[in-house]
Amino acid sequence: MSNNGKAMDQTWRLINFIRKSFRLRPRHIDQADVAALREKLGVTPDAPYDIPFNAGFDPDTQPTDLEIKTHGTVIASRAITPQTIVARIETVPSGAPVVFDIRVNGASICAIKPSFAADSSVLNAGTLVANPSIKQGDAVSLVVTGIGIDPVGAGLRVGLKGRAA
Repeated sequence: MSNNGKAMDQTWRLINFIRKSFRLRPRHIDQADVAALREKLGVTPDAPYDIPFNAGFDPDTQPTDLEIKTHGTVIASRAITPQTIVARIETVPSGAPVVFDIRVNGASICAIKPSFAADSSVLNAGTLVANPSIKQGDAVSLVVTGIGIDPVGAGLRVGLKGRAA
């Protein structure tokens, strides 16, 4: 058997395995089957899609003092509807809060910026602007705008929770 024949045989074995595993009709796969398969695999258009950021870590991922600056930018690989922000800080600030922002193409998507109050590890998640959206190809950035006062915050981990649009 040629390599092409072996590849086709392997492909059909995989298709038959998927059909049997998800109880799809044996003769054909129609749109309803594709939708059912996507749902079983968690690939629905409304699937969770989160973007993580880190700030204030050294190359060995040990917490270091935060700086007021842009700590990371990623390019969205698909359209996303942001829902909320989650975060954790390793070293809580003193004297003033740690404040950060999520920006899309340089514009904030936060109506009230997330923060950690002085001497607290409890996140004030802030609020997002009404109907925030991120389009495929948009630049999404984490910007730290407040770091606290001696000690400053260190080791900030942020997650922008959203859904594929």
